Amino acid sequence: GKNKVQYHDFEWKYIETENFRIYFYQGGKMLADFCAVTAENSLTYLNRDLMYVPRSKIHVIVYNSHNHFEETNVMGGIPEESVGGFTEFFKNRVVVPYDGNWEDFRHVIHHELTHAVMNQMLFQGNYQSIVTGIGKMNLPLWFIEGIAEYESRGGWDSESDQTVRDAVYNNYIGNVYYLNGYMAYKGGQALFKYVADTYGSKKIGEILRGINIIRSTEDAFLDALGTNFEDLSQNWDKWLKTKYWDTLIKTDEPGAIATKLTDHEKYGNSINNSAVISPDGKKIVFLSNKSDYFDIYLMRSFDGEIIRKIVSGQSSGDFEEFHWLRPGFAWSPDSRYIAFFSKSSEQDALFIYEAETGKRIKRQKFGLDGLYYPEWSKDGEQICFTGIKDGFSDIYLHSIESGELKKLTDDIYSDNEPKFSPDGKKIAFSSDRLTDLTINEKSLEKIIDRNLNVKDIYVLDIESDTVSEITQTAEFSEYSPFWIDNNRIGFISDQTGIGNIYYKDLQEAKISGLTNFMTGCSQASYNANKITFTSVFKAGYDIFMIEDTEKLILEKKDPLNVRWYEETDFSKAATEKDSTFDYTKTDLKKFRFSKNMLDRTAKEVLTDEQKKALRTPKPYELKFTPDIITVNAGYATGYGVMGSAYLQFSDYLSNHSFVVMSDLNQDIVNSNAALYYYYLKNRMNFGIGISHDVVYYYIWDDYEDDIDFAYRDRLIGFYLMSQYPFSRYSRIDSYLSVKSIVNEIWKNADESYVHDNTNTLFSINAGFSYDNVIWGYYGPENGTRARLEALHASETNDITADKSGTIEFTTFGLDYRKYIRLSGEYHFALRLSGAISEGNTPQQFYLGGLSNWFNYKYNGDYEFNSIIDKYYSSSEYPMRGYRLFERSGNRYALVNAEFRYPFVKYLVLGFPFPMVLGNISGVVFSDFGSAWTDDDFRGTVRDSSGNIKLNDLLFSSGLGSRMNAGYFILRYDVSWAWDFNSSASKPWHMFSLGANF
Repeated sequence: GKNKVQYHDFEWKYIETENFRIYFYQGGKMLADFCAVTAENSLTYLNRDLMYVPRSKIHVIVYNSHNHFEETNVMGGIPEESVGGFTEFFKNRVVVPYDGNWEDFRHVIHHELTHAVMNQMLFQGNYQSIVTGIGKMNLPLWFIEGIAEYESRGGWDSESDQTVRDAVYNNYIGNVYYLNGYMAYKGGQALFKYVADTYGSKKIGEILRGINIIRSTEDAFLDALGTNFEDLSQNWDKWLKTKYWDTLIKTDEPGAIATKLTDHEKYGNSINNSAVISPDGKKIVFLSNKSDYFDIYLMRSFDGEIIRKIVSGQSSGDFEEFHWLRPGFAWSPDSRYIAFFSKSSEQDALFIYEAETGKRIKRQKFGLDGLYYPEWSKDGEQICFTGIKDGFSDIYLHSIESGELKKLTDDIYSDNEPKFSPDGKKIAFSSDRLTDLTINEKSLEKIIDRNLNVKDIYVLDIESDTVSEITQTAEFSEYSPFWIDNNRIGFISDQTGIGNIYYKDLQEAKISGLTNFMTGCSQASYNANKITFTSVFKAGYDIFMIEDTEKLILEKKDPLNVRWYEETDFSKAATEKDSTFDYTKTDLKKFRFSKNMLDRTAKEVLTDEQKKALRTPKPYELKFTPDIITVNAGYATGYGVMGSAYLQFSDYLSNHSFVVMSDLNQDIVNSNAALYYYYLKNRMNFGIGISHDVVYYYIWDDYEDDIDFAYRDRLIGFYLMSQYPFSRYSRIDSYLSVKSIVNEIWKNADESYVHDNTNTLFSINAGFSYDNVIWGYYGPENGTRARLEALHASETNDITADKSGTIEFTTFGLDYRKYIRLSGEYHFALRLSGAISEGNTPQQFYLGGLSNWFNYKYNGDYEFNSIIDKYYSSSEYPMRGYRLFERSGNRYALVNAEFRYPFVKYLVLGFPFPMVLGNISGVVFSDFGSAWTDDDFRGTVRDSSGNIKLNDLLFSSGLGSRMNAGYFILRYDVSWAWDFNSSASKPWHMFSLGANF
């Protein structure tokens, strides 16, 4: 697996408001204050719309940047760049990063708080209620994310409008049963917009409360709206067509006036963006995930032919992320070099590469929290960019030769996308500063109680440090500026509801439109009279180029105004009521009002002094609260008490975690139990644990047809674990254990187990791992996984289980896996693994069969009597077409090769087995390997006729299918064993569970 690396040592504190506790660390106090105001304001909207008041304070954890956010332990995995924040349901914790844009920060706070409030409303923030409730309610993802987007966007906005417009035109929206992926967010939001516009916005809260009572999502819609999902989909589809079809026929597809340079459908990917054309107009550098990974490519501008891949991303610590949501490249004036930013281990770094050769020229780090939008000066000596530090997003200037870094703006506003003028004296940029033209205003009050969703274009005079305003649209946004010449600036504006390209002559007041796109555009870049931009069409991002900008300026066009909605200004209090909803007609008998809700609603209003006291920062308190608690217990006559429990506790940051597991059988001696503690705060992770496990086994007497001997092993273990990641993709880890194995034999005379012997073993395992794979529906689909490890175990006393000497062995093992995406859903997978064990009692490896095999067959020639056999042997899979334990030894080698392909896309069956099957994967495989002892290996032999056939070597081939059954993956394989002499074996039909290797 990949690694979460704690590069930084955060010193956490918290502030409180009436409804929230907000955690922050050094440099984050301003962000916490902004979060406090935003969270309380967002809650007033949620209280109004959902008619629910939270029962308890919601905990919000704030990170100064997305890079820092990726170190959080609240989430088990690594938050990807596309994750703007998340809500952890079991403790109802909200975790959000600041990314350099105040409106984005406001939006993600509001979005995640919607989840947190819904969590309390529907599940009371209880683990068991969440686990059982989501299934019973059948809460689809489009409902969960759609309502959060609807609330946090104030209903509707231009970004959502552009996304849904493309979906309507290209027919991938309109049915609630197929709202998946990103459309679960934007499609779900569109559905709630339809409900609000058609039935009244208060119906959304009524639906949510209905789910809380009825415990069924579709029934709640039926109760509130009088329509089921089938009819709802049809009516919603008609509404969407009514809203958009007139617009679609009056606007242009992006390819109508521009040359399409990439094709996401042909590439089989979804994102091709951040195109920047070279000063000579001949080459374009861009970002694409066409290899499944984000890589940097160089293409020819005149036909889009890819010249080379400059940098391969997401494979080393230097290139963990290229910030594809806020990407940027810069060309040197001579069109020879490119500059870009990448997350490089603990922070972002500036890289300079020679474009044609892919040779690295420079790497520079600045100690900032985030780096975005590089721009090369016209004299080739400097690079300006947007830098984030402690919540401030400013423009910086870097001298390439001296390494000097100068801050050009130093204020509270979100300053982004700097662009040098042709004469190099000025920098155009986008900002949310409105009419404030100073560059050193740091007061948070300047951005509180104002509409943050408005950006304009500004120009900074480098010599005089003065800022002038280029656009002045109070309700819309202009961004992505570029200089046509010293007197004309181009940019993108959403003033008509669609992102289109405009320009302004600095000698005139008028803004002129150049395009009339259907789905808008972003990331405009200009050079050599050409404009490149990114546009979404058919659910994918592609790069387009306008080849003659001056011709477009002469033609000019007024983009169609498509705004049929009003965007919400969240700086205004949530006091307005929905005129289409009549409270007097609400049947209150349907709803439950808890005493807690009444108490919270009628609580005393805090004074200003009390509020101020809450806002005073306090040190973080280490307090453990439950994450998961599951307990089952029972009693059986003649057997006694039995039960199981799983308990997990952690602090609010999840840096410390306790896990308790138990299996109670009659009494403590016969029960399994384990206690683990994990410390995850620092780069090196530690764990410690103790356990007690009980294993029963017997020896069967075939002559008497009865049990000859019955044994009980009690395993008492102590464990130390550590892990040190070098980067997201590589690490070393170690595992130390001391385990006492107490063997007891059943004595009928005593009717109890009597001690036979005890073995105490010390073992240490150390290994190096690398993993950069991309996972798919049934397992890894692209990338590399590898592990090299060593294991040593030795006995600490003189008593041995097998009476043959002291237990001691050393093992070295290798497991290498390579996955190649051939095209689309067609993949090739290769696995090479092997191990060698030496010592007085070497470790045993068993080859044959596959994991989780239902209809298994096994080689009954093997007995597992020794400590090594029972507790230190290892079964190696898959070796299909053979029995379990077909081969054994202290050495093994195994090669597995698979071709994976889509087998059944969609299949509807009728009588007598009416069912719908889909996304069934097929596989053609071959397994080749052996296990043997020391040098006693004969891979092949000659038969009596002198023909060569396999002896110790095993070989099989076959085909199979994989079906995702929801909670597990069902595997079916049919395999034939071969010895390369006689014909193949009879087919082995093997059913099992699990993902592909």
